[in-house]
Amino acid sequence: MADVSLAVTLHRLKFLGLSRRYWGNGNRGNLEAYYDRVVLRPAFRRVLGHVNNILISAVLPVAFRVARKNAPAIVGTTLLLSILGGATYLAFLLLKRRMTL
Repeated sequence: MADVSLAVTLHRLKFLGLSRRYWGNGNRGNLEAYYDRVVLRPAFRRVLGHVNNILISAVLPVAFRVARKNAPAIVGTTLLLSILGGATYLAFLLLKRRMTL
C-alpha cells in the first residue's frame, strides 16, 4: 500500500513540476531511481500513464472557453487601469516639477 501511495504522490509532484525541487538534480538519487523504475511498470502505465494528457485535455478547453467569454471584460479592465496609471504618473511628474520650481 505504501508503494502505491508513494508512486502516486511522486507522479503528482512530477505533473505539477515539483520533481526537481524534491528529488531531481541528484538531490535524492535513490528516490529518483525508484520513480524511474515505477514509471516503467506496466500496471503503473495502464493506470496513471496517460493522466497528464487527460488532465490537460479536460482543463485547457474549459480555460480557453472562460478566457474567450471574459476577454472583453479583461481587455477593457486592463485598458482602463493602464490609462488611469498613466494619468496618475503624469500628474505625479507635473506635481513634482512644480514643487521643485
